[in-house]
Amino acid sequence: MLDVKKISNSKFTTGFLAAFLLFSLSSCSILPTSSHVSTYEFITDQSKVLETGGFAGVHQTYPIKGNFKLYVNNKTNTASFEHVDATLMEPTGFLTTPNLEKLFNMNKLEGTMSNSSTIVFSGKSPEDNSDVSITLTMTDDTVTLKGQTTPPPSTADLFVFNLDAVAKKK
Repeated sequence: MLDVKKISNSKFTTGFLAAFLLFSLSSCSILPTSSHVSTYEFITDQSKVLETGGFAGVHQTYPIKGNFKLYVNNKTNTASFEHVDATLMEPTGFLTTPNLEKLFNMNKLEGTMSNSSTIVFSGKSPEDNSDVSITLTMTDDTVTLKGQTTPPPSTADLFVFNLDAVAKKK
């Protein structure tokens, strides 16, 4: 005869139940996944790039329109911009590139998660070898991006670009 009380107290049953529970939780997306890609749309009236510098003392603001994909790897605490399709809405025609990705070299930046809601990106601009830094902060379905390009110290007549943007998850 089968003794149910012995089976329910066995190590096998306890291990089986623990494994089943872990599998159930992970398949319900309660446990964090190792990596994911999310698409964000810039909120144009809250997203801009400020251009300053040059011999003429340029001080121009450009609203941003478009989106980007953000790849986050929770295992390695790294992140990257997968695809940036965003332009600066530029009325004067003097901006060298209205493409946000090219301006900040976003697809080539290396991102490190400093905590569960903040990612710090850094790298170089290919056009003038400026340092590029962007801090992305996540809050619910919204991210804020604060960034800057910093020209090399020995250069003259270069421009500094400051990014101040908000994007919503699509």
